[in-house]
Amino acid sequence: MIKRHYWRPDLVVVDTLTNYMGSDRDMHRQNEVGEFLATLNEMVEETGGAVLCVVHLNKSDSADPMFRIVGSIGFGASVRSMLILGRDPTDPARTALAHDVAP
Repeated sequence: MIKRHYWRPDLVVVDTLTNYMGSDRDMHRQNEVGEFLATLNEMVEETGGAVLCVVHLNKSDSADPMFRIVGSIGFGASVRSMLILGRDPTDPARTALAHDVAP
């Protein structure tokens, strides 16, 4: 849509990322996730903006949020920076925001 209308936005928000993958792609397959994210990355590079993608975490009890992203681990492994919003593990009545960067 951005290419079709020749927009040059500073920020594109994709909420939720898996909704925009299309029904012909499997969000649990790394190669299909990688192809989709590469296309998204190309668009962002061409427009000179940034992209903010929203994903959901599953209910797994894994301490590493990378393994809690719904779908392939490729979603989290392909980003430069990730913000995780959820309940504070030390106080469930509070909301916590954590930042993680790619290794």
